[in-house]
Amino acid sequence: MAASESSPQPTKAKLRPGKLPKLPSNSRVQKRPLHHPPVSSSRASSSTQKIIYVSSKTPFMSAVQRIRINLIQISKRKSQSINDTTHSSTSKGAQIRRKAGGDRILAQAMEEIERAEKSKGEGEEVVVKGTGKAIEKVMGIAGFFQENAITEGVQVRLTTGSVWAIDDISVSNEEVSGGEQMDVDGKEEEDIPETRVRQVSVLEVRIGLR
Repeated sequence: MAASESSPQPTKAKLRPGKLPKLPSNSRVQKRPLHHPPVSSSRASSSTQKIIYVSSKTPFMSAVQRIRINLIQISKRKSQSINDTTHSSTSKGAQIRRKAGGDRILAQAMEEIERAEKSKGEGEEVVVKGTGKAIEKVMGIAGFFQENAITEGVQVRLTTGSVWAIDDISVSNEEVSGGEQMDVDGKEEEDIPETRVRQVSVLEVRIGLR
């Protein structure tokens, strides 16, 4: 799905946040797709966030499988990082222990360093995002991985937020009745804008290895 990129707020907002202006019946609102950066490969480095955008039409198991593929790659990167760090730390530790004549304090310090280095790379997650009608599907995906957290070997957390979306407004040549040209206060409406912005709710599900 197209995902979200924050859009600038209107410079002249006369209504409360979340309150959209009333439009006459001869106007038509066309929602623009929410834009997002290109989806990164599951094989990209751990410094690149793995985001999966879900729409209301995304097949459920297709999304689950994409998440699993990303988790497999995360697991491989984590294992490789631990193996490389362990080999490097063991070599460094042996050299220091030889130079220190087996000094116990230095040996303990090296063990602490090794444990800290082994923990590097932990915390990489797959982020599943959905807006509007897709939120229900994202909730379903979160529920699936929460219910199968042990067998899948994952931990799940949810965060919510909002982004700005832009709508295009077009007006037909048909005339509207006088009543429809009045706003709720009985005052004549201003010129109809070509675009308007609105806030869209976003649900993020973050899935990481246990």
